[in-house]
Order: sequence, then structure tokens, then C-alpha cells
Amino acid sequence: MNNNINEVKKDDSKAKRIIKLIGKIITYLFILLIVYVVLKVVVGFATKTPPKIFNHYTFTVMTPSMEPDILVDDIVFVRSTTIDKVKDGDVISFICTDISMEVYGQTIVHKAIKIENNNGSIEITTKGINNPLADNEKVTKINFIGIVDAKSTMLGKVYKSLISAYAIIYVFGLIVILKITQDAIKKIKEVKKEKENNLLKEQIKKNIIDSINQENYEKK
Repeated sequence: MNNNINEVKKDDSKAKRIIKLIGKIITYLFILLIVYVVLKVVVGFATKTPPKIFNHYTFTVMTPSMEPDILVDDIVFVRSTTIDKVKDGDVISFICTDISMEVYGQTIVHKAIKIENNNGSIEITTKGINNPLADNEKVTKINFIGIVDAKSTMLGKVYKSLISAYAIIYVFGLIVILKITQDAIKKIKEVKKEKENNLLKEQIKKNIIDSINQENYEKK
């Protein structure tokens, strides 16, 4: 009987160790991912180039030219690729080469409305869906950056909040919340462990009593 109890305890302990190990691996991978992203962003700011993460550039939208599809302050994820991969209707990113525009030299995110192939050279006519007219200058491989795969309003809001004057308050509040949550989880685990130990003790006690009763019964 005692051997069976010990086997149950060993199996339970082994399962807990495996779960704990998996949790640690996931935590370490998450931390590495955060470090990777932060380093990419820091390098991007230091070199004045857009951060490139997993073959995607990230940009913050500054104008309402693509509303309501893409809002001001949204973050867009632009897949680095070649201009020949663009299809009609794709939203693309490129450097503005029109010197008559205020955004000359800046990164633009507009929709591809016409694709032409002039003697092997691809030229794309673009337009902001919120703009009345198409862009004056066509996009070529020289100023083309990539295709927009996704956008995030939530991440845009988070980014804007972090660079605001109240960022330190938000960060401090987040740290406090994380600390409270961590303490609460620790306390719940302690209570759960104590409950499991009490149940195990009761089970062992019951098994011992049953074993004694069985021995007394066999002696009769």
C-alpha cells in the first residue's frame, strides 16, 4: 500500500516539475523576444531608420490620408519585399519623392491603384483612400519599401502613451499592478499547495487505518 502511495507522489511530483520547466521556458522565450524587439527599436532610433522585426518594418501613421481603414497614430507592419510582388489594391509603403509635398522624404502608406510595366520597370500609382486625387509621383523600386500586412490601433495607442509626459506614471502603475498580481498568484499557490498537502496527509492516514483494519481482520 505504501509503495502505491509513493508511486502516486512521484508521478505527481514529476508532472509538476515538467509543468514548471515548460513555464520557465515560455517565460525565458518571452523575455528574449522583448529584449530583441527593444534592441531593434533602439538601433532604429540611433541610426534614424525604421525598426525591422522579423522581416517587417514598423511605422506610425501620422496623417489621416488612409482613414477610416488606417487611423492616425496606428502602427503598421510592412513586409520587406520587392516591388514586383505588389498587386492592385495592396496597401504599400514608400518614400515620398514629390518635392511639392510637405511630407517629402518621409515614409508614406497608400493604396496601389494602378500598376504599370514600362520596359521592365514597374511603376505604381498610389492614392490615400481619404484623398480626393491620386499621388503625383509614381512609386518605383527606388523608393519602394514594402507591403502593409497588418496594422494595430491598440499598439499605436500604447506607443503614444509611452512617449507622452505621463509615461512614467503609466509605467509605475503597471509595475505596481504586476507586483500585486505576482503576490496574489504566489499566495494562491501557497494556499493550493497547503490544501494539497492536507489532502495527501488525510489520504495517507486513511490508507494506514485501512491497512491496520485489514490486518486485524485477517488475524481473526
